[in-house]
Amino acid sequence: MIFDELPVSAAEGCILAHSIDLLGRRLRKGVTLNKDHLDELTRAGITHISAARLQERDIAEDAAAVALAKALVPYPEQAGLRLSAAFTGRVNLIATGAGVVSQNVKKLIALNSIDSMISLATLPQYQQAKRRRRVKTPPRPKLSHCRCTQVRHKEDSNGLMLDIGSF
Repeated sequence: MIFDELPVSAAEGCILAHSIDLLGRRLRKGVTLNKDHLDELTRAGITHISAARLQERDIAEDAAAVALAKALVPYPEQAGLRLSAAFTGRVNLIATGAGVVSQNVKKLIALNSIDSMISLATLPQYQQAKRRRRVKTPPRPKLSHCRCTQVRHKEDSNGLMLDIGSF
């Protein structure tokens, strides 16, 4: 992925790197820019933007977020969780019932130490999880500040699995 400051006129097909407020609405980061977006940016007087262009083997950040979430929680229903739709490079895990969150801190820190462009943030250890409450935001393949805390996980043949211990 190549990030660069580009003239708006050359940005069609690129991925917007930062959200931009324009003409009463917000053009969100992560959107793949089309001609209509470029026209809006031009009307707003914006001449250059920060954007990314995927290279041959790159994966868009929403697709990467889904892949990482599924690797961490291969069986969300069994873990008492539901995966949200991907947006701006993140997938949230939502508790499907009440329970208590716990985790292996060392493994979460190790995950967050892989690269500064991937982060995993969770509820604190032993925090009560309520139905429909966001339990964690799986790794986010973008620049972000990591606040690593908790979620219980078990290892199975498919990798790391996060879950909510019901009570």
